[in-house]
Amino acid sequence: MTDLIPHHTPRTLPADSDGWVVTEYRGASVDSLKHNNILRMPGHPFDGKIFGQLTHVLSLVDRWLDHGDLPRPYVWPVPPRPARAR
Repeated sequence: MTDLIPHHTPRTLPADSDGWVVTEYRGASVDSLKHNNILRMPGHPFDGKIFGQLTHVLSLVDRWLDHGDLPRPYVWPVPPRPARAR
C-alpha cells in the first residue's frame, strides 16, 4: 500500500553570522537558535511564534497543511489575550 501523504524532508541551510539556522519545510521556514525555533509561515495561526523543539514546529506545519487544523491542546482561532492589569 502506498502512502497517501508523501514523505517530506526538511532542508537546513548554513548558519548566518548571528548563529541562526534556517530550516525550510513544506513552504514554511523555521529560524532556530539554540532552543528558540520561530515558525515563519504566512497563513499559519502560529506564524512568528516561538517554540522549543524543531520537530514540534514541523509537526504543526504538517497538521496545518494536511488537515487544516491544529492538534489538541492548541486552539484555532487563537483567542485574544486580555489586557494586563497595571
